[in-house]
Amino acid sequence: MQQQASHFTVDGTRLQAYFHRPERHDDTALPIVVMGNGFATEWQFGTRPAIEAFTAAGIATMNFDYRSFGQSDGEPRQVVDIPGQQDDFLAALEHARAQPWVDARRIIIWGSSLGGGHAISMAARFPSAFAMIAQVPHCCSRAAFKTVALGNVLTGMSRAIADSLKALFGGKPILLPAVAEPEQYAVMNYPGWRESYQQHLAKGSTTWQNSIPARSLLKGGDYRPLLVAEQIRCPSLLVAARDDAGVPLASVRQTAAMIANAQLKIIDGDHFGVYYGPHIDDVVEAELTFIKQQLLHAESS
Repeated sequence: MQQQASHFTVDGTRLQAYFHRPERHDDTALPIVVMGNGFATEWQFGTRPAIEAFTAAGIATMNFDYRSFGQSDGEPRQVVDIPGQQDDFLAALEHARAQPWVDARRIIIWGSSLGGGHAISMAARFPSAFAMIAQVPHCCSRAAFKTVALGNVLTGMSRAIADSLKALFGGKPILLPAVAEPEQYAVMNYPGWRESYQQHLAKGSTTWQNSIPARSLLKGGDYRPLLVAEQIRCPSLLVAARDDAGVPLASVRQTAAMIANAQLKIIDGDHFGVYYGPHIDDVVEAELTFIKQQLLHAESS
């Protein structure tokens, strides 16, 4: 696998990207999977198994950091700006399409968790999408909020409003923990999530912090990608986890049912089973098989 650093600009902000290409290939243009990662994460968080499997099969990938995360520019750091991240994702797709070695007819959109919600949104907005994969996708904020204690919601919203007011006057951000144990306040304090983030996804990162500016909660707090699901025309695969505390299985089922040409795969386990653990090989194999099926169908058409 060859890694090539790249960058592109969105609204004057420089975003870092990486292309991963098969070790050996001829001059034939390559299909590419443009990958969007999850809530408050960097591009490498949980994406390695899929990158390695795709490139080994002759499929390139492009990964990128959203604005204010990882190696991308943007201040204050680690703002989860949902409308901004959608713009970043759309620009990433255009950046991938512009590469001379990419087959512009075979651009696959891939996203996970919040990035899975973005993948659904992008598949509706990017008409030339060849296929879409969304794993444990955030489909509906209203459904997700039902999994959060009312006290946590009220605490988060009050701090978000205060932080947004401070931002108007150039004040330092009010920071919230991204993940914590259930007895502590955080944007996500489901059992086991802090360990999964800090001991698995973020392991090895020198830039990630377990905090986001509170204003993030107002930047797309009613995000519902399922509302555009019926607009998707490309073949799609959604992967859900049966015991996902943060992404209700029912909302993923509903979204899959709204897409004209969609497959739904359900794995046992929790939200992080698509990143590591006993089900990861099954997930990656299902995604790779789906892509190969779409490529084969396109070749025979």
